[in-house]
Amino acid sequence: VTCTISSFVTQSGAKVIAIEEEGAPESDSKMKERILIPINTLDTTDELVNLSLTVKSSKNKKWLYALNIIDDNQVSESADKHARKILERASVIASATDNYIHELMRYDINPVNGIINVIREHKITDLILGLHIKKSISSTFLGDFTEGVLAQCNTTTIIYKSVQPLATIKRHIIIVPERAESEEGFAIWLMRIWNIGRNTGAELHFHASHDTIKFIEEVQNRFPVSAQLFQFNDWDDFLIIGKELKSDDNLVVVMSRPDRPSFHRKMEKMPEYLDKYFTNNNFMLIYPIQSGVNEGAGFVMSSLTTNYQSFEDFGRGISGLFKRRLLYIY
Repeated sequence: VTCTISSFVTQSGAKVIAIEEEGAPESDSKMKERILIPINTLDTTDELVNLSLTVKSSKNKKWLYALNIIDDNQVSESADKHARKILERASVIASATDNYIHELMRYDINPVNGIINVIREHKITDLILGLHIKKSISSTFLGDFTEGVLAQCNTTTIIYKSVQPLATIKRHIIIVPERAESEEGFAIWLMRIWNIGRNTGAELHFHASHDTIKFIEEVQNRFPVSAQLFQFNDWDDFLIIGKELKSDDNLVVVMSRPDRPSFHRKMEKMPEYLDKYFTNNNFMLIYPIQSGVNEGAGFVMSSLTTNYQSFEDFGRGISGLFKRRLLYIY
């Protein structure tokens, strides 16, 4: 896991070092989209940064944040050197595409607290976490992560495991839960997926309920990409869809925090399914922005989110959301 989830402990003594070159871009108060990428291994750095560059708004050139957390109990010169090497690599990848990435090093005794604090301090809107190819996604990890970061930070969150480079993926198979359109962050995560389709040229295959498909069709009509839509109502059929995956497919599952409108009990078994049946494929778990999350003081996303009560409301609002200065997909 790019940022190992451990048991909860006190935050006392946490320190932050922001490694910023002179002349770094000044803060733009109008900018809303800020993407955080916690990284602690060189092996996952390239793919996590490439994913963030793929999903972000094309207008967002300077609000990516690479974060390395060093255990406060294991501070050493070698750990510091290793962290700087990872962050420098992330910066090189971003700059190659004319993007600026902020390099952040944090000393903390708990990675969960470190991530949460950085999210709040920098008003992060999107969190991209990676799983190492040799690591499994255990139910314990997902439980700790849900209890920790997801319970306290209302970001669009992507957990990503890469078996092969994102650029080589031919199809993205996206499983969408029923009532996903009723969640506040529906349009936001959908735009992230749309950006993947537009920026990579890969096909998007959505499996969703009839009602949800109507909303996705509206986006496809206004902003066409290579996409196919399939009706999907029963999560008991999830493994049947999984059997159709090819080696160059990426499985994307839209998740939910418990007790939210789009939550399904089968989501609790997702770690088991992924570890048992999908070890040879890339996969992403996407947690949308949802109402009722304890966001902490000063952290609001209301300007980017909307509860769409009807298809007509969505039709009127989606174009404006896509075409905002921050959220161009072109």
